[in-house]
Amino acid sequence: MFAGLAQSGIGLSLVTTRERVTDLVPTESLTTPYRPLDHLTDTAGAAALQAHGVTGPDEELCAASAEVKGHA
Repeated sequence: MFAGLAQSGIGLSLVTTRERVTDLVPTESLTTPYRPLDHLTDTAGAAALQAHGVTGPDEELCAASAEVKGHA
């Protein structure tokens, strides 16, 4: 499915996944760049929570981010 989208060259598709889409590896240098996403630091995770309306002391928000091991 993804390979067909990459070959058509029409439009834009954005795929986000924790697993690499192996069908797209042959075209990564041409039309389908691969960008790995790192885990968030505790501070960045706390900021993301705040940006989504979560309130509380910074220490608790950092602890919540650490609890999920920085997964966005």
